Amino acid sequence: MVLSYGDRRSGINAPCFVFQDTPPDEEIAAKPGRLSRQRRIEPILCCGMGGPYTEKMARAIEAAGAPVYRTVREWVAAAAAARG
Repeated sequence: MVLSYGDRRSGINAPCFVFQDTPPDEEIAAKPGRLSRQRRIEPILCCGMGGPYTEKMARAIEAAGAPVYRTVREWVAAAAAARG
């Protein structure tokens, strides 16, 4: 996610999270929101699919300021709309 952030060729940043278990650092939830608030170039649209832990992390990402779509279809539709 961070490697392509700010690259004018990308146009959009769309990370997909599939949390299987507790990551070593739950701070990951704050990063998309932090980058989204900077909004230098492209929007950040996250996708989070999985069970209860993924839902918990998706809510944390949203609370930090980045949208999280729960299906690939919604995620792709949001990306298409963001690209215009």
